Amino acid sequence: MDLCRRLFQKFHLLNRHRLNLVPYLLIGGGTASYYASLTIRARDPDARVLIVSDEEESPYRRSVLSKELWWYGDEKTPASLSFQSPSSDKRRHVCYEADGFYLLPEDLDKWEHGGVALMTGTKVEKVDAENNFVQLQDGRKIEYGKCSIPHHKSILEENAELKTNISVIYDIEDYRRLHCKLEVLANSLDDEASTSESFKNIVILGGDILATELAYSLNRRYARGKQSKLRIFLLVNELGVLDDILPGSLSDYCTQTLQSQGVNVLLNTKIDAFSAVLDKSSTRVRLKINQENENSLANSSGGLDELLCDHLILASGAMPAIELAKNSRLDLDSDLGGIVANEFMHVKGNVWAAGDVCSFFDRILGYRRRCTHWLHAQITGRIAGENMTSGNKTYIHQAGFSFLLQGYL
Repeated sequence: MDLCRRLFQKFHLLNRHRLNLVPYLLIGGGTASYYASLTIRARDPDARVLIVSDEEESPYRRSVLSKELWWYGDEKTPASLSFQSPSSDKRRHVCYEADGFYLLPEDLDKWEHGGVALMTGTKVEKVDAENNFVQLQDGRKIEYGKCSIPHHKSILEENAELKTNISVIYDIEDYRRLHCKLEVLANSLDDEASTSESFKNIVILGGDILATELAYSLNRRYARGKQSKLRIFLLVNELGVLDDILPGSLSDYCTQTLQSQGVNVLLNTKIDAFSAVLDKSSTRVRLKINQENENSLANSSGGLDELLCDHLILASGAMPAIELAKNSRLDLDSDLGGIVANEFMHVKGNVWAAGDVCSFFDRILGYRRRCTHWLHAQITGRIAGENMTSGNKTYIHQAGFSFLLQGYL
C-alpha cells in the first residue's frame, strides 16, 4: 500500500493536466476488469482505477451475445444494446453500469475519493513489468502502481473475397455486424419463390458453449416453427456438442435436443478448405468438409463432403492476447495458452492476470488450468483485485457454468 500512496501523491503533484500515472490500471473492458475494479474500490475506498479497453462500449456481459439479444431483441437492439425482459415490462441493458458511473480519464485526479475511469477505443501494445508502465498503440505511456491483464481477443484472418460472408462473434461490434448481415439475408428470402433452390444456409463452426447457444438462438429467431428457407448448420469437431466439458450422455442429450429443434448438427466434422463461389447475384462459401463416422448419433448431413453456405460464423471462443504477452515478455503456457500466473493470479512484479487470458495453478485440483466461463472471469477478477490491494487470496472456488437450450437446459 505504501507504493500506491506514493503514487497518489505523485499523481496529484505532477499530473494535474494529463494522465500518465495511475495507481491501479486494468487492461481490457471485460467482466474480469469490471469486478476487479469493484473489489479494489471496496478494499481501498479512495482508489483511483483506470480501465483501458480497445472497445468503444463500457464493460458488459458477453454471454448475452449468444442468447438474450437474439431471443428478446428487436430492431432497436443493435443501437440501444437493450432487450425486453421476459419477466417484466422493463428493458435490460447489456452493460454493467450506466455511462455516468465511469469518470473521464483526465478527471480521475480531480475527485478527492478517487473513482473508476474508463478509456475506450485504446489498445495496449506492451506492459513493462520491470519499470511499471504500459505503452499504448498511439505511443503514449501510462505509469501504474498495480496492473491487471484480464484482456483477451478473437482472431479472424481477413479474406477480401469472403469478408462479407464470414463473421466471428466475440464483442458488441461483431454482434451488430452479424445481426445486420443475417437480417438482410432473412429478409431477402421473403421475395424469392418457395423452391428448394432458394434455401439459404448459415453454418456455425464450433462445439463449445458459445457455438451451441448461438446455433440454438439463430434457429429460434430465424427458422424454428416457421416455413423458413433459412437453415442453421452446426459443425462440431467432437463426438457431440459440449463434448469437452460434459460427460458423453449429457453431450448426446444436448446434441439430440438441438437436432429436435431443427438445427442440422454435423459431428466429427472438420473443414479442410473453403472458397468463394459466385451463385447467381450473390457470393456463397463452399466448404470442403471431412467427417469421421465413429459416433453413435447420426449426423444430420447424410454423409456430405461439401456444403454451400451463405454465411459462415466462427464461434470457437476467444483467444488469449498472446501478442500483448509476447511484447511484454510475460511467460506463456505452451499447452493451454494464456499468461502464466500462480494461484494468487500474480504474474510478476506488480502485474496480475484474470479471466480468459490467465493460465493459473489450481491448488485444489493440483494442476494448471485456463477457463473461459463468465463466472470464472468474475471470480478471478475479484481475486486479482483483492491481491492488488495487499490481499493474499488464492483460487479455491470451482466456477460453474450454465447455458440454455429449449428454455430449460
